[in-house]
Amino acid sequence: MKKTKFVFVATSLLLATACLVASTFVASCGQCECIDPCVELEDSSNFDCCGIRYNCYDPSVPTIEPPDSISYGELLYEGQTYKTVVIGTQTWMAENLNYKIEGSKCFGEEGGIYNGYEGMTPIYITLSDEEVQANCDKYGSLYSWTTAMNLPSSCNTSKCESLINSKHQGICPEGWYLPTGDDWRIFVSAVGGRWNAFGFSALLGGWYDHKNNSFTDVDRWGLWWTASTTGYNYAYYWLIASYPSAYGDKKNKTSLLSVRCIKN
Repeated sequence: MKKTKFVFVATSLLLATACLVASTFVASCGQCECIDPCVELEDSSNFDCCGIRYNCYDPSVPTIEPPDSISYGELLYEGQTYKTVVIGTQTWMAENLNYKIEGSKCFGEEGGIYNGYEGMTPIYITLSDEEVQANCDKYGSLYSWTTAMNLPSSCNTSKCESLINSKHQGICPEGWYLPTGDDWRIFVSAVGGRWNAFGFSALLGGWYDHKNNSFTDVDRWGLWWTASTTGYNYAYYWLIASYPSAYGDKKNKTSLLSVRCIKN
């Protein structure tokens, strides 16, 4: 398929408009899929558009305005106190989940961090134990999908649909659950790219690539698992980027991503 260039714009309002012009919203999986011809807007950098999901705003979800001041709640879980915040009709954890469990890692733990190329050779750097722990303290832990869902590892290569509940608690606290694609769609569409203005605190903790045993994209992308699986080896996640941009896509279940819980 011929690749078409799409230019992102700087403001969240135009990002949302760009999505609606250059893509169709796929409600079944909460994603935007770009279509030909892609429009070209002013400013910012070029990105491939068609065939890649970007800027997923659902026009049927009413937008809301940021509060004059943000009021946080508190949630004590596994020895750590988390901020919580009400955004529209939803109550979210305002921090990434962070506790040590089998199937989780801090960014940079037991693996290299991708740091570009030297010629044709990828460069990886390693962190000290103190630096690794600092990443967990700031961004939370990264989890495989089966760990986040509290499912057996055999679900990495099978659908396990019969084990997934409508509001699946996974490793979230009692009364909270791992968000679905619809939960993310409603949140992203309601705030219109202004997630931090509502106190969500989108911590861009990067992710772990199981294929290369490497970490990448910290402070560039935040990737959070959803409770939705697709096929045998993949599950859906939502990504918030630093541009800003937000969209849903899928990754191998053994990749390590962040977890953010939502209240029942």
